[in-house]
Amino acid sequence: MTVKLLLAGWLGLVVAAPLSGQVEHSFACADYTQGKVFIISRAGKIEWQYDGATNCNDLWVLPNGNLLLNTGHGVKEVTREKKVVFDYESASEIYACQRLADGNTFIGECSAGRLLEVNPTGQIVKEIRLLPAGTNGGHAFMRNARKLGNRNYLVAHYGLNVVREYNSAGKLIREIPAAGGPHSVVRLPNGNTLISCADGQDGSRVFEVDTNNQTVWQVRGDDLPGVSLRFMAGLERLPNGNTLMANWLGHHNQFGQTADLIEVTPDKKVVWKFYGGRQIKTISSVFVLDDNIFSTHAPYAPTVLPGNGLTQHPFLYCGEWDTRKPEAQSIFIVRDGKVVWNYTIPIKAARGGIQEFDDVGLLPNGNVVFSRMSGAGIVSPDKKLVWNYDAPVGTEVHSAQYLGSDRVLIMRNGNPAQAMIFNVASNIVERAIPIPTTVTNTHAQFRHIRMTLAGTLLVPHMGEGKVVEYDLSGKEIWSVQAPSVWAAVRLPNGNTLLSGNAKGYVREVNPACETVWEFTQKDAADIKLFTIQGAERLANGNTVFCNWCPNGAKNKFDWPTTVQLLEVTPERKIVWALRSWQDPADLGPATMIQLLDKPDSFEHPSQAR
Repeated sequence: MTVKLLLAGWLGLVVAAPLSGQVEHSFACADYTQGKVFIISRAGKIEWQYDGATNCNDLWVLPNGNLLLNTGHGVKEVTREKKVVFDYESASEIYACQRLADGNTFIGECSAGRLLEVNPTGQIVKEIRLLPAGTNGGHAFMRNARKLGNRNYLVAHYGLNVVREYNSAGKLIREIPAAGGPHSVVRLPNGNTLISCADGQDGSRVFEVDTNNQTVWQVRGDDLPGVSLRFMAGLERLPNGNTLMANWLGHHNQFGQTADLIEVTPDKKVVWKFYGGRQIKTISSVFVLDDNIFSTHAPYAPTVLPGNGLTQHPFLYCGEWDTRKPEAQSIFIVRDGKVVWNYTIPIKAARGGIQEFDDVGLLPNGNVVFSRMSGAGIVSPDKKLVWNYDAPVGTEVHSAQYLGSDRVLIMRNGNPAQAMIFNVASNIVERAIPIPTTVTNTHAQFRHIRMTLAGTLLVPHMGEGKVVEYDLSGKEIWSVQAPSVWAAVRLPNGNTLLSGNAKGYVREVNPACETVWEFTQKDAADIKLFTIQGAERLANGNTVFCNWCPNGAKNKFDWPTTVQLLEVTPERKIVWALRSWQDPADLGPATMIQLLDKPDSFEHPSQAR
């Protein structure tokens, strides 16, 4: 096998070699020598190539599908259509870049000795000087560098044979010896640090140190029979605990003589190798796409979005059908731009079938009421279920509204269908209101029903394309046609706000059933609207709504390019568009939102009963 692989390398063939079981990877990689970036399929074939990557030493595949990469003296963000949408240039050599959660880009200027944060327009918004102004640190001052979650910076000082950690002000707080020339450095979830070293004295190795700088794991060339480690460059610790290492072959023209990428287990068993041959000569950085792969579909929204991201509003959020996380269908509370609370359930219900969060509301005491398709519940801030309703098999619950005084309204889809008012203190159904429907498919009947301040029920008949207002005896008192309607909210002015689900609209109608305001795809420009679910009107007249993507973006690897939440003005101007698909704030698909900076009003009619 080894002879065949080496021969393939010399012949210029790209070869991916699973050595144990069915191990295989798709990935992006940088070829420093040729100034190219590639995306490689699981079969080892080149699927995409970009040639404008001079001296590329660091790269990322972003949630929008674009690639962020360094270019020797700059950093670029490049679309799959090879359009440059971010471009920073410098007189200094640059070998490190990283897209930050706030949309800015971290850049490590090697010879200038600067750590920078640059906004999307290319302006430097933060600068830390590791060298005095005017000092030239040379080609070897730093290679890979990262901004950490605690706002510190981790820098591989290649020529100094150390890795250093600096605080947010640039003060040195830790130094890790790394003889041989550290190239790449990763802070692991357990707090340890993973470092690759080049081919200097005591180099050609990858090692992991704990918080006391003690080596807890290490791999050298003599640990891997049949593998020659040359210049260890980019690396990743995989979710299975294995380490994927880039074996750079640029010194002394060693192209094709050994594997360019190597995956090794914690017990130092090689389970996968990749040979770039003469097509991919020197891999300096690798980004595994196995669980993050994006199709070549154009992004569903621009890179730069209006508003202030997660800091625009504090909010309660849930989403249905997040198939990426079968054990963690989630509710989130976001405050000050951070997830401060979440509650999860598995996608498989105990009664059989699936469950999903469709409706959610924050109670005055801090508890959260929710519907989950298989039933409804109230959960406390410490995640104790203080009330629970399990819907009978053959029925579904997609709506739950807190009415005050220990009362909760749910809508139970089924044959027959009925709205139900529970006393959650006694767990007694105080009132059941039959809701007529011609739709026999339980799942397609109803979604987001609400009791109004007048004590009536506003019921979206999703499958029948209409909204009907009933009194508590079940008598119809008003209706309006609304195709595929998901939510209906009675506004203070007496009008009704509707969301159009798969029809992709948010609409306000008056009591005469006339449309007085509407927002659709034609108003959203280059932000793709999918399935519009939860919606609410703010005191300033703006409208916030959820843009649920799974039915429209069939490939779940496209989801991170979509916008989940939008806020639009009465003039239909988008003032906030949220895309949050990465930890620690991976919110998933958007179904329901409650803004927590909005005065409590008609969504909680405690006096309506």
